[in-house]
Amino acid sequence: MYGSYAHAASNTSAAMNGSVTDTQNLLGSQSAKISDEIASTQQQTGVHVRLLFLADFNDAKDPDRWVADVLESTQPKANTVMLAVASNDGRLVVAVSKNSDRWLQEQKNVDALSQAALQPLQNSGSPDWAGCAIGFMEKIKSIHHDRQVIRRTVVIVLCVLLLVLACVVSCLVFVHHSRKNSHARHGRVRRGRAPASR
Repeated sequence: MYGSYAHAASNTSAAMNGSVTDTQNLLGSQSAKISDEIASTQQQTGVHVRLLFLADFNDAKDPDRWVADVLESTQPKANTVMLAVASNDGRLVVAVSKNSDRWLQEQKNVDALSQAALQPLQNSGSPDWAGCAIGFMEKIKSIHHDRQVIRRTVVIVLCVLLLVLACVVSCLVFVHHSRKNSHARHGRVRRGRAPASR
């Protein structure tokens, strides 16, 4: 079973050309815009996008595995994500390369990407194939942006905590030295007094 998946995936990957494979010309005049969006996504997020628009998933019983095999058979760069759309089947699959960062492989993010790509296909009377691809890439940017904001916030919070800790330590050291010097002065005064005359 797995051998047939791998063989079919290998045949499909051999027919792929560049970042976009559109066997039915579903993207039409939007192809140039899609290519620009792919370049923009890679530049802003470091994520490499592969788009695969087909009539069907080659009668695969497990489209998720089939698309994953197609992606891996291309020997993808790190952080490569593939959106595969089967127009006749009315299905799409998002696959993430095995050498991708953990945030890309998180199931919640994969689900979010799938939903972002699916929405333009359901909202209008006729499927918006270009909108499907653009929505997919815009979601990649959005997830990456949110992740960067969280990371910066964590760094800022840690820096503030370290600064507060440094201030507390400095205050404690200052108080300790002040008390030590005060005790030393009182000791010298007591030792310097003359005995009282009777």
